[in-house]
Amino acid sequence: MLLNFLPFYSDDDGQPEGGSDVRASDVLQRFGNTAESALRLAEKLAEAENANYKLREKNRTLRQERDDARGKVPAEGAVVVPQEDAALLETYRAFGAPALLQTALDTKSTAEQELSTLKREKTERRAAEIAGFEPVVLSTLAKDLDIQIKGTPDKPLPVVLADGQETALEDYARAHWTKFDASLRVHGSSQAAPDINAGARGNGTAPLITDEERLAAARRYSATF
Repeated sequence: MLLNFLPFYSDDDGQPEGGSDVRASDVLQRFGNTAESALRLAEKLAEAENANYKLREKNRTLRQERDDARGKVPAEGAVVVPQEDAALLETYRAFGAPALLQTALDTKSTAEQELSTLKREKTERRAAEIAGFEPVVLSTLAKDLDIQIKGTPDKPLPVVLADGQETALEDYARAHWTKFDASLRVHGSSQAAPDINAGARGNGTAPLITDEERLAAARRYSATF
């Protein structure tokens, strides 16, 4: 038994003709109230049901895709990152808050600078000891020079690395610090003070001087250098 009402679809676009439902009797009247007309009406009904089914399936698929997409949308305020970056983020979080990490990095940098300074001072003191220099004067003159200890443990040799060349510290000092030689040496001038009592000890004719006079003479002599 055919339905009394059904949407009548045109042959062109599959849309209801006239945008409204029509009675089956009107369709039969239109095509003729014959068995052939009834068969065609049944075919139209089957086509309509098939189209309706396809539309329902399409709507169901679209709804599923919509729901899946909603589940993948990040929450408000969330930041999307690649999976490998997310793993790194978890590792960073284990180290603590960013402020604490920055403090730790600053402390590390300061400690490294202090260690580098201590190593340099130690090397300069050792180099000064080997060369017979005053450590403070050497440190002042060396400034940013790279001083290293070469040679062997038995025969250490302090050298200066400058302008891509390696020069013995003694040679470098002689070439660049001659004006400061007296201050650079541990005992000031490299020249020894004369023994003013040598004559008295030699032939006994030179007058002897007191210790006070000898010290005063030594001070005067040192002041000239």
